[in-house]
Amino acid sequence: MSVARAEVFRVTLQERSNRLRNSLIGMAIGAGAGLAVGAAIDSSASESGENLGKTIFTPIGLGVGAGLGAATGGFPTVYRGKLPKR
Repeated sequence: MSVARAEVFRVTLQERSNRLRNSLIGMAIGAGAGLAVGAAIDSSASESGENLGKTIFTPIGLGVGAGLGAATGGFPTVYRGKLPKR
């Protein structure tokens, strides 16, 4: 089967997915952001020495980052053409 290049919008490889890699990167970024937010909250809180902000916000950031990472770019795009004119 052959298709004219003008009619092709996108070609993707569905053999391997980047979803796991993107999830791991998202987890690292989310955990770091959650840790930073938790540290800021802990430092502005009382001087009791508890790390409650870090304990709460680090796993939340990890989960949100993993979800966002998995939702972005599942399969690598090999070719992207112009949108067809209607």
